[in-house]
Amino acid sequence: MTDSSTFHDVRFSGLRSRTSGLSWGQRWIWEEAQWFAPRHEHLNVPLVVDVPRGTTLAGVLACVRTLVETRESLRTTYRTFETGTPWQSVAADGRITVEVRSAAVGDSRAAAEALAADLRGVPFAAEELPVRVGVVGDGTGPRHLVVVVFHLSADGWDIANLSTETYRLLAGPDRHPMPTPDDRLHPSDQAEWERGPQGTRTSERSIRYWERQLARAPVVMLPDRAGVPETPRFQEVVCESEAMAVALHALTQRFQVSQTAIFLAIAAMLLGRRSSHSTCCFTVCCRNRIGPDEEAATGTFVQDVPVTIEVGRATFAELVQRTWRALLPAYAAGKYDPVQAAAAVEEAVRGRGTDIDLSCTVNVMLDASGAGSGSGSGSGSGSGESAVTATRDVVEALRPRTRISRKPGRAQDRFGRKFYLRAHNFSGDVLMSLRVDTLAMSATDAASFLETMEQIAVDALADDSRSDAETGP
Repeated sequence: MTDSSTFHDVRFSGLRSRTSGLSWGQRWIWEEAQWFAPRHEHLNVPLVVDVPRGTTLAGVLACVRTLVETRESLRTTYRTFETGTPWQSVAADGRITVEVRSAAVGDSRAAAEALAADLRGVPFAAEELPVRVGVVGDGTGPRHLVVVVFHLSADGWDIANLSTETYRLLAGPDRHPMPTPDDRLHPSDQAEWERGPQGTRTSERSIRYWERQLARAPVVMLPDRAGVPETPRFQEVVCESEAMAVALHALTQRFQVSQTAIFLAIAAMLLGRRSSHSTCCFTVCCRNRIGPDEEAATGTFVQDVPVTIEVGRATFAELVQRTWRALLPAYAAGKYDPVQAAAAVEEAVRGRGTDIDLSCTVNVMLDASGAGSGSGSGSGSGSGESAVTATRDVVEALRPRTRISRKPGRAQDRFGRKFYLRAHNFSGDVLMSLRVDTLAMSATDAASFLETMEQIAVDALADDSRSDAETGP
């Protein structure tokens, strides 16, 4: 597939160098990186961008230079003081080495995916720039640009921005001028804002929200099961579902809420049933990009916040509305000083005299357009029109296409986490994954959890008046 590789140094020179503490979002990722250190390669985010025909290798390398120069987060290294406090340093200049692989005509995409896997599979060292770049070409010229970024320097939103900017640069920088560093919010700018009076007030408001949620959170959200954990202890199951994509899109039309609200309502229903609690509590990942400055900013803004939802014997429609109402203040409280949040949890535990279970996390990145996004699998069932008018029987017929698979297990996960549910759109499907502590939930149960989520979404197309007790696994 791959014939040979060469290496090219790209020198860059940014407009400024800076040293600062980490932003709140960076601290959130930093904690996970430290917990898994030195094997935190799961925090490496890959991106493969098609290179327009006619683009030369020199043009691709010039694109790489511009990206690094205009994005301070891509030329930032991370250290800790002797006290253990993390900090970041933005380099004014330097160089990045780009690997160029040669592939046979027709094999370039597979070669690019293989290169992305190679670059992603090695954890970033503290002294290393948080970006790796490669190019795959065939006899016709460069075909794909591969970029792997450390999650400390980019979240999912920023990766999407990076993809768009990269393609525009490759298509012609003169037609698509890039913003300069002074035009864009960077992580060190965000950290400075957070230390100021506005940041202080924002964090204080968020911590008051935390205190209200902690007062309602169950002592045990996901109880341990009988028996011994599996090996490795943390297992992950993946579900690719076109039925879920079509059902969620149709349900958004019925309930006039986001797909995220519907997805989380289903998750809350099943978690509440599993724990036998009338109140479900999990943390949700907030993207924290509200205004245009933050939407265009580089770096990572993601933080998680607790959400408590009364499940009880609510009908599906009632639970969707409760979840939607619970998410509005949660997302508004997504910006906070993590040190203050940890102190709030400790104080709540002392005040209640019991533990508080925040072991369940849900990370949902579903497109607003969902199945109607035009990225369907070609069957026609993922179109916006058919999704809106979908019936239960039509969507149920899609369920045999659902694919369940297993990812390699792990010996550990983030400290205290037992349940990590993720969902995003992918080629007309909803791609769901669930990583569990098998001391609390077996891998078989995790697969059943995802399949039941799909079944509930499909059944809701026919009748949303039944209680959760009537929609068993």
